[in-house]
Amino acid sequence: EEPFDLIIYGTGYQGNFGHLAGLELPSLTRGEAPSVRQLESTELPNLFFVGLIGGSSFRSEFLRGIREDAQRVGEVIQSRARFAPIPMSAPPGGASS
Repeated sequence: EEPFDLIIYGTGYQGNFGHLAGLELPSLTRGEAPSVRQLESTELPNLFFVGLIGGSSFRSEFLRGIREDAQRVGEVIQSRARFAPIPMSAPPGGASS
């Protein structure tokens, strides 16, 4: 496994949530669309969806709406990253001073 700060995963024109099965989101387990509020999962914080029917507007499922929603999600992520703590790593060799 690799550490990461952000993953952006595109499924193309046909939405597919199979790759999220390991997260065991209740809505997806029931075979429903992801449960979201303002494009963010209500079941797993910091998981965002664009391109869903009824995402943030009636246009959300279309390219123009996806572009608008992606901009909104990017702004939220950028805002949260500004206030995220900077991880302190141990110096090489594992010793701390």
